[in-house]
Amino acid sequence: MLPGDWRRFLPRGRHPLSHDWRSLLRLDWRPLLLDWRRSARVVIFLLVPIFVAGLLVGHLTLGATGAADAANQAADDTYRLSSGFSGVQGRNQWYYLQWDGSQYSQMAWEASTGQWHGKHLNSRIGPGWARPDTDQVVIGWQAPRSGIVTVQGTMDHRMYTPTSDGVRAVVKQRRGTTITKVWPSADYQVIRPNFMAQHVFKVDVRAGDMLYFHVDQFGTAAYDTLFWDLGVTYGLEPKFLLDQAESVMTPDAFQKMRVPTAHDSSLSVVPNGKDFDFYHSFGTTNNGTMLAKFSGTLADPAQKSVYSMNMLNTRDGEQWWIANMYRTPDNALLAFCHIENADPARYGWWGIGLAFSTDNGASFRRLGWVVGQHVADSTGQTNIGGVPYVAKDGYFYLYYGDVMTVGTAPDPSVARAPIAEVLDAARRGTVSDWRKYHNGEWTEPGLNGRATPIMDHGLLYSTHGDSAFSTYLGKYLFTGYTHGPGKGVFLTFSKDAVSYETPSWIQRSAIPDKDSLSPYETIVNMDGLDNGIVGQSFYIYYGYQFRQADVVTGDYPRLYRWLYRQKVTLNVAGFSGG
Repeated sequence: MLPGDWRRFLPRGRHPLSHDWRSLLRLDWRPLLLDWRRSARVVIFLLVPIFVAGLLVGHLTLGATGAADAANQAADDTYRLSSGFSGVQGRNQWYYLQWDGSQYSQMAWEASTGQWHGKHLNSRIGPGWARPDTDQVVIGWQAPRSGIVTVQGTMDHRMYTPTSDGVRAVVKQRRGTTITKVWPSADYQVIRPNFMAQHVFKVDVRAGDMLYFHVDQFGTAAYDTLFWDLGVTYGLEPKFLLDQAESVMTPDAFQKMRVPTAHDSSLSVVPNGKDFDFYHSFGTTNNGTMLAKFSGTLADPAQKSVYSMNMLNTRDGEQWWIANMYRTPDNALLAFCHIENADPARYGWWGIGLAFSTDNGASFRRLGWVVGQHVADSTGQTNIGGVPYVAKDGYFYLYYGDVMTVGTAPDPSVARAPIAEVLDAARRGTVSDWRKYHNGEWTEPGLNGRATPIMDHGLLYSTHGDSAFSTYLGKYLFTGYTHGPGKGVFLTFSKDAVSYETPSWIQRSAIPDKDSLSPYETIVNMDGLDNGIVGQSFYIYYGYQFRQADVVTGDYPRLYRWLYRQKVTLNVAGFSGG
């Protein structure tokens, strides 16, 4: 199921005072000029309180440029580093600093390179990027007025090299002499070579407060440039907030759980007492599709290996990946399966099927096919994806990629079946009838019927992901990844589970040809007890492939066996109509 020929490796406002001083310029000063001594006293009387107020709202790095630009940007409530970058400290509210562990100091402008340079060789800040050395480099932003700001940005390390150890980032707020960390909840966001992570958070600022965006090296300064295009906006209500992206499984952890090739499918997470069982399918060259079961916590899944085996007897012929699970009221497990290498003359090379376990996942048996693409693929080119699902009004809604016209790529689509009928058939060792959504109706057969796409521009969005219902939002969620420009992870929303809005990005690079991939998403509620239903906050787990092009044998499978998660907190105020 892993994309690519991987098998060859074996794997603005302003402060109110800014209005007051302009009113002084509109005064009629002629009477005062008749008596220069009286004029001098009046001018001093008027200017002293303004000067004192300026000191109260200012900061040691604020100069005349910062105050003036605060007034000039009164009508613009968004401040972006890439467009506001300049060779003047404080212009457009941006400052270019360094931190030696005890104090901040300003960098020097280097006109020949158009960069800010610190006291160490590699300490530099450019338009939308920063590079640390012995000292941390710090991008500063000063609040021109009080209010709630939303801070968004993607931290993108754009080069994989084994000689780099990456960087780490943190955001702090200064009010007066007090400095506090505002993002992330961990000590730092770790950015390994060629990794990327997005932050979205809100913070209450007062006029004169500083936000400090720190970039720090690890052991070395080699290849430590971090692209970080920051945006600070007053009054913006985002759809969700994002905490740090954190690694929960490394290549060593995958090896320990007997997954030797790659993170190759979405995880199925099933509560088991105080811990959780994790199920992960992966392909091999000689042993068919394997299923690994291991147990641990949500923060550390790889604590105990239970088994790694060809559970569904897929050594020859069809290859089945268990991509999602539903736990029944009597604790049986219904598995939603992605199918490859099937008989093209029957339903096509790709399919969606079901499997069933009645012994707590110790064994599974295949039940049969339930969905096939309308245009049957005979060469393995139109990946059916899958298999996110939700439960709605007594039905399973199953998501996959369908093809309506020969030569086109799959579009995200949906089929459904009554839950009671599906489970009754499963207990009898077979499958029930499924129907595809097409032109507002559910009349097309699941096997090779027609389908209507569930989102615009669906060709960009893979259905190798997951879905859930948010009780906080009252909407259905759908997450996956893209092979398209910027790569990354998306999240989209729907009121009816058949029409999803244009996706938002959890993670995405600003460069179209980012050489990475973030496949196989899984939604996990904060407590992990019922991952088909989440509240306001939840985790999205996803794999990360640190390099896609020209991967050499020595880099595989190390670069393909990483599992991350990121906490998402929904914000109902960010949705039109609440």
